[in-house]
Amino acid sequence: MSLPPLRRRHARPVSWSTLLLLAVLSWPATAHAAALCPNCNCEWSADCAIGQTCAWPSNCRVWYANGLKIDGTCTSAGAAAIGAEQEALAAQALDSWLQAYERAGIAGGEPDSALVADAFSLPLTPAQHGAIRRAALQVETILFGLTGAQASLAANDAVCISDTGAAAVTADDAPALANGTLPRLGADDFAAAAIVRAAVTAELLRPFHGDFARIMARIPRELPRFAASGVCADARADGRFPYKDSLDCLHHELLRSIHSLLPRNGGEASPRGGFLAD
Repeated sequence: MSLPPLRRRHARPVSWSTLLLLAVLSWPATAHAAALCPNCNCEWSADCAIGQTCAWPSNCRVWYANGLKIDGTCTSAGAAAIGAEQEALAAQALDSWLQAYERAGIAGGEPDSALVADAFSLPLTPAQHGAIRRAALQVETILFGLTGAQASLAANDAVCISDTGAAAVTADDAPALANGTLPRLGADDFAAAAIVRAAVTAELLRPFHGDFARIMARIPRELPRFAASGVCADARADGRFPYKDSLDCLHHELLRSIHSLLPRNGGEASPRGGFLAD
């Protein structure tokens, strides 16, 4: 299955009457898909509860609120949350996924299959592997944007916008997974990707100790010309960008993505101290 382009914000708003007509006309073909696709309910992670992230590769059905595109689903790892005893394995798996995308960026293309296989070889549950894969998709979408083979997807199509695969995935599923493609990356992009990989894996390995912020501080210091080209790009056609700049966006969205993998206690606090907030 090919992965459609993610996070397209320039589409023209669609009226409710048009959406209703499309839904009625397409019901026989899409009724089953509608039952499988959750509704989009966020545009940014700040729209979600503490401990959740706004996952853009989420199989959700795009809609509009006051002319703004709602194109993500608030998600967390739930029962697949990474416990303290599994943090090292989870960080290693995430590192392999992100290295696979970095290797894809050499010439542009899909994540490196050998590194994806390395991630799946680690002794985590299928549900945890699925959650880590989703986090890797999320990181790349935030940083660079992921593109699939399909050239475009109209905003008023009554279909799922993307595929995150099953909640639980194994190495046997790997050949059929739609993991998207990256464009060819430049030198600053590669350097930023390596810093982000170090930051998010450090946060997963040792949550709430300030390692993420310390490592991410290298980007403006070492790469003053770097600008994210994914969902954290500065330009926003709809005018809603709740961050100071693209680096502020990267900090908050990446951190929420990693914290969504962790257990929650009472909906707010981590059992290991600290809060699942930005």
